[in-house]
Amino acid sequence: AHQLRTPLSGIKWTMEMLLGGDFGKLRKEQKSVLQEAYGTLQRLIALVRDLLSVARIEEGRTLYKFSPVQMEEVCKNVFDESVVAAESKGITIKLALPKKPLPKVSGDFSNLIMVLQNIVDNAITYTEKGGLVEIGVKRYAPGSKRVQVFVRDTGVGIPQSQQTLIGQKFFRGDNVVRKQVYGSGLGLYIVKRVLEKHDGKLEFRSQEGKGSTFFFTLPFFKG
Repeated sequence: AHQLRTPLSGIKWTMEMLLGGDFGKLRKEQKSVLQEAYGTLQRLIALVRDLLSVARIEEGRTLYKFSPVQMEEVCKNVFDESVVAAESKGITIKLALPKKPLPKVSGDFSNLIMVLQNIVDNAITYTEKGGLVEIGVKRYAPGSKRVQVFVRDTGVGIPQSQQTLIGQKFFRGDNVVRKQVYGSGLGLYIVKRVLEKHDGKLEFRSQEGKGSTFFFTLPFFKG
């Protein structure tokens, strides 16, 4: 998995340049084929990332370096990384940030990026063409000393009878398995384990056929 990660990142960078028109304008047919290939590449990169993350977590090798983190920056970073993947599926992706900067939270920047990226990847994967994915952050409640991050989608949703299984390793809803939508069932397992180290908890609201909203809160940094 480690040996796969570097060349996959290089291929991704090249494909993004091609799709972005850096080497000239693509014909409609060329762009369509390249978008299909890019989607497949994204799935492979996500699988490699998840396998490495699970191995580190379960072997106790995940390193956490806590410091003040601006969650708006985390959201912007993940948004920028997800735009091409969303657009390649014909999905609108939005970013909702507060007008005034929120207090920083206590967290590990790279691991929080991974948490949010996993949630957003799921939202894009399980949302069909013409749908919407929104990434946002806000104060949890007036006077609260916690920040809430949320990802809202108009995707396939989670069957009510299976919602208690969310976050278990390798779990995938019957509805996405029937649709043969690709997924490893590892993303939310990783998210829950990392959030436990941040005094955070993954929560969600979902309705099958209507979409889902996943959210978590983090405490302000105590300097």
